[in-house]
Amino acid sequence: MGAVRMLGGFMAEMTLGQAVLIAKPLQGWEAARVTWGGLGFILCTLAFPPLAPAMVFGFAWLLFGLAYQQDVVGRVLGSRVFLWLGGFSFSFYMVHFILFKIFMWGIEPGLLQAGTEKILLGWTGLLAVMVLCALALRQWVERPSHRLARRLAGPRILP
Repeated sequence: MGAVRMLGGFMAEMTLGQAVLIAKPLQGWEAARVTWGGLGFILCTLAFPPLAPAMVFGFAWLLFGLAYQQDVVGRVLGSRVFLWLGGFSFSFYMVHFILFKIFMWGIEPGLLQAGTEKILLGWTGLLAVMVLCALALRQWVERPSHRLARRLAGPRILP
């Protein structure tokens, strides 16, 4: 099921990217309304669990609005820190759940008997391992794959 969900997410991301390229630029409050509307849609799906499968549309709507933000939100999301986080977010997404499950299965039961310091150290260590694995995956798999895809795709034809 995860692969089906990821394929759907990939197709939605590609469609969203095209929509941003094709749509007329949103100005000022238009972008803010789209952004807040997407956030409101997500909150509705959280408040009413039967709507949860439609949450992805709220995220698409939210991302579409955020792509046009030119106020404080846009400057914060365009900062080096957020761009760096966005750079390895997909790799993090790919490894975090597997590492979390391994941690919960093999390490976490022993931590329950330990003190607060060891519990915090264990969870901090897990986060560090997740980030390191995501950075390694980005460096040695994702970036070479992007270079290969660009080379195979050939020159771009702009509309």
